[in-house]
Order: sequence, then C-alpha cells, then structure tokens
Amino acid sequence: MQAEKVAAAGQEIAVRYLSKRARSCYWLRLLQAYGKLMQYKPKKEDRPYAVPLETYIETVAKKWDQGRSFHRIEY
Repeated sequence: MQAEKVAAAGQEIAVRYLSKRARSCYWLRLLQAYGKLMQYKPKKEDRPYAVPLETYIETVAKKWDQGRSFHRIEY
C-alpha cells in the first residue's frame, strides 16, 4: 500500500513539473541504462515487429498526442 502511494506521488510530480520532452528523455535514458545491464544483445530478426525506441516516439507515439509530432530525442 505504501509503495502505491509513493508511485502515485511520483507520477503526479512528473506530470505536473516535467515537460513531455523531459519525460521522454527520462524514459529513453532509463531504457538505455537497462539495455547496458542486459546479458545478451537482442537481434531485430528475432523480433520482426520491434522498432527502435527513438523511431517509436517520433512516429507511432504522435498518434497519442492528437497528431502533433514529438520532438527529436537528443542524446
């Protein structure tokens, strides 16, 4: 129960104080860090429907933002 309250408070802070650009940057960096911890390198041919995160954010995700384009992610 306490963990749920902490998670909800964190989400509220992120939505209130972080721009979409900051949130997408956070997710990109989080997933990049997780990727460095992986013990294997995924192969695209094993996952024919997979797309790189940057491509997803720049193309597919804009549909969820009423058709507006998202920013280009900066590394």
